[in-house]
Amino acid sequence: MRIRDIQIDGFGVWSSLSVHSMPETMTVFYGPNEAGKTTLMQFLRTMFYGFTDQRRVRYLPPVYGGKPGGAIRVTGPGGGYEICRRAQLDQGAGTGQLTVTGSDGLAQGQHRLAMLLGQVDETIFTNVFAIGLRELQELSTLDDTAAADELYKLSSGLDRVSLVDVTRQLKVARSHIVGLTPDDGQMQRLMLQREKLRDEIDHLTGHGRRWSELAALRHTQNAELDDLKQRIAQWEIEAKTYEVAIQVRPTWIKRTQLEQQIHELAARTDLPETAAGRLAELTAQIGERQQRLSELQQQRRGLREQARKLPLRRGILELAAKIEAAAEQAPWIAALQKNIQRLESQIAQTRDQLLEDAKRLGISDEDQQALLDDRRMARMPDLSRQAINQLAEPASEVRLWSTRLKQAKQQ
Repeated sequence: MRIRDIQIDGFGVWSSLSVHSMPETMTVFYGPNEAGKTTLMQFLRTMFYGFTDQRRVRYLPPVYGGKPGGAIRVTGPGGGYEICRRAQLDQGAGTGQLTVTGSDGLAQGQHRLAMLLGQVDETIFTNVFAIGLRELQELSTLDDTAAADELYKLSSGLDRVSLVDVTRQLKVARSHIVGLTPDDGQMQRLMLQREKLRDEIDHLTGHGRRWSELAALRHTQNAELDDLKQRIAQWEIEAKTYEVAIQVRPTWIKRTQLEQQIHELAARTDLPETAAGRLAELTAQIGERQQRLSELQQQRRGLREQARKLPLRRGILELAAKIEAAAEQAPWIAALQKNIQRLESQIAQTRDQLLEDAKRLGISDEDQQALLDDRRMARMPDLSRQAINQLAEPASEVRLWSTRLKQAKQQ
C-alpha cells in the first residue's frame, strides 16, 4: 500500500491541510520544532487505527477549527482507495466513523482497511513503520536494560519476533522456496497460484459489486412492492366504495329529484287521510283547466291567422324611423323630465319663500297674488321714509328672487 494524498480537515494544529501527488519514492517532511511533523504522523496513525483516548485528549478539538478528522488516498490491491475517518466532539469514546471508498465508488468498511494494512496491528505499525521522535527521545532517559527493551520493541516484527531470528528464518525459507534451481523451488507454483487467486479475487470483486447492486435493487423493489400493496389496498377500498355508489346512484338521484320537486312545490309532507280524495278532485280540475287551455290556444292561433290576413297601414311604416329615433332618445327624454321636476320643485320653493317675505313685509293677499303673477301691486301702502329705508334690503332680495323666478319660468 502506498499513500498518494493527505487531506486534514481538523487535527491538532493542522486545519485544511492538503498534500497532493506524493511520489512512490521516499518523501521527507522537515521543519523546525513544533511545526507539526509529529501531528502529521499521529494523523496517519489515526486514519489507520482510529481516535484513541490519548489522541482525543491531545489533538481534539482542533486548535484552528475545522471538522475533526480527514482523509487519505492510497493505492493497493484492487486499485485506489480513499480512507476517511471523522470524529464527533460530543462523543467521549470510539475510534470515529470510518469509510473506505474504492475507485468504483463502492463504500466499504474496516475489513477493506485491514486488507490494505496487511493485518498489521497498531503496535507493529508504530514500532516498525511509524517510529516517532517521542520514541527516540525516550531512549536517552532510559538505563541500559530499559534501553535494550525499547530497542527490542523498535526492532520487533510480526508477533514481536526479533528481526535477527526473522532474517535467519528467511534465509532457510528462501532456500526451500527458491531451491538450487528454479525447477526445484516453489516460486513458480506460488506465482501461478498467486495469479490464479488474483484473478479469482477480481472475479469475486466483480460479483461483490454485482451483489451490492442487486441488493440495492432488491431493497428498491421491496419498497416499491410495499408502496404498490398499500396503493392496491387503497384502490380496493375505493373500488368497493364505487360499487356501492353505482348501485345506489339511480335511487339516490331519484330521491334527490323528488326532494327538489317537493321543495319547488312547497308541498307538505304531513298530509291528512283525506288528501287522496282531494288529490283526485284537483286532478280532475287540472284536466278541465288543461282542456280549457287547449281551447284558448286554438282561439289564439285563429286570432293570429286573422291578424296576419289583415292589411298593414303604410303610415305606420313611414313613422318607423321616427319611432326608433324616439326610442333611442328615451334616456334623454327621461333626463329632461327629471330636470323639469327639479326646476318645478325649485319654483315652488321660490314662491313659498316669496310669500313668506311678503307676509313679513305686511303686503296684502291681493298684492301677494299680483307679485306672484309678476304684475305691479294694485295699491301701495303708505310708508314712511324710515320704513322705506328698512325695506330697501328686502326689496333687493325680492328683485333678485323675481329675476330667478322669471329665469325658472323660462326654463
